Amino acid sequence: MAEASTLAPPPASEPPPEPAALSFEPPRPLPLVEPSGLFGYLSDALRLARGDLDLISIWPSWGFSGKFRGIPVLRRWVFVALSPDAVRHVLVTRADNYPKSDLMQRALRELVGRGMFITNGANWRWRRELAKPAFTSTQVARMVAQVPPVVEALVERWQAEPEGARVSISDAMTAVTAEIVCRAMFSVPLGLDRALELGNAFAAYQDGAAPFDLGFLMRLPPALRPPPLRARAAAKRIHRLLDGVLEERRRAGASQEAGGRDYVQMLLEGRDPERDAKLTHEQIREETAVMLLAGHETSASALTWAFYLVSQAPAVEARLQAELEATLGTGAAARPPNYDDLPRLRYTTAIVQEALRLYPPVALLPREALAGDEIRGRKIPARSLVVVPTWLLHRHEAYWDEPHAFQPERFLEDAPRGRAPFAYLPFGAGPRTCLGASFAMAEATLLLAALGRRFRFRLPADARVEPICRLTTRPKGGLEMLLHHR
Repeated sequence: MAEASTLAPPPASEPPPEPAALSFEPPRPLPLVEPSGLFGYLSDALRLARGDLDLISIWPSWGFSGKFRGIPVLRRWVFVALSPDAVRHVLVTRADNYPKSDLMQRALRELVGRGMFITNGANWRWRRELAKPAFTSTQVARMVAQVPPVVEALVERWQAEPEGARVSISDAMTAVTAEIVCRAMFSVPLGLDRALELGNAFAAYQDGAAPFDLGFLMRLPPALRPPPLRARAAAKRIHRLLDGVLEERRRAGASQEAGGRDYVQMLLEGRDPERDAKLTHEQIREETAVMLLAGHETSASALTWAFYLVSQAPAVEARLQAELEATLGTGAAARPPNYDDLPRLRYTTAIVQEALRLYPPVALLPREALAGDEIRGRKIPARSLVVVPTWLLHRHEAYWDEPHAFQPERFLEDAPRGRAPFAYLPFGAGPRTCLGASFAMAEATLLLAALGRRFRFRLPADARVEPICRLTTRPKGGLEMLLHHR
């Protein structure tokens, strides 16, 4: 999950000619019937807290066309920012007045403690400064070098599968991206068993964590709103796994790889300015949890959706294959993609970008007003919840042509309509933009290219694909597909 990285975007190259395409609209929740009055909103909030609704099925139709909306619910105002100027105000211009809300902290604190992803103020600033050197262009290039050997191991496993074998794309993408992040940032191989355990534990955490709680609307203190027990148990499983990884890393000693120290070494050498001391084991585990879980989840989610989307759009698949053949060769002469190929994989990159638009891993950015403010002529009382819903912005009819259709071409340089500012936020915006955005995009693009070059994926006849978002946007129940060899 995700200050923009110092890695510049690759220069454009001319994509292959585009075959004629038909618009394909992938599944999405239908707009909710708009509640009537306080009790209607309270009823929907209860359904969200119970899990009957989730963060992408809660929205009425105005969410895809409105600009700014305020709703009083119990003891808080809830404001929804849907216009570029409102989003800029909250995430950039007055970001200091809109820190991450207690709502997000409650959902994730069992997992990441006081880690960088959910903290605010001075505690967040020193943690972010400590992490920044891990995402220079040199470090990103070093980390991306871990992609080819990991993906080739997956290719070998899948090549041993019979034609038409049923494979779990969601599990595979979770495992392979977790392995890449672990090797790239911690210099320790995770292994298939631990990668799958991590994925299962994180899925259990998502299922157990409440994305919303009425206690927040009633302004109850965090001590009276403990996280659900199921989420706490899943977090303990993840912490045990991370403790094992960190112990292996400690025994292995400092990373001496070309290109600089790994992320764990930076944490080991770093200091907590609040205590004027080295980081504790718990602090190091908190930050590795942020990087491992948030770091792999964006790529795993984007790839899972990308393989599904491509399988349903023959013209997109044909254009992707043309680009891969032009870049990587054909037949026995074909080779795996690498970091230097990224400037030539423009259409492959566009597919990843479009998957992130249609199914943003983080569908909602909740912020809480520290002091009273004004947005688009509306008074914002202190302690109001102000949300930036990426799910709605990415599908807003004012900012996108055919907003629910899968069209990677909209991200190419010659697209007929430019992107509206602050309407595309897969990695956030402003001071809290994801540090790992460049790494995540490079990783996902190379994985899509490497696997798309070797395999075709088809949806089983009995498959039902349904997006759900409690913490991250994923296919409900996972995604299985049929594997075909090229």
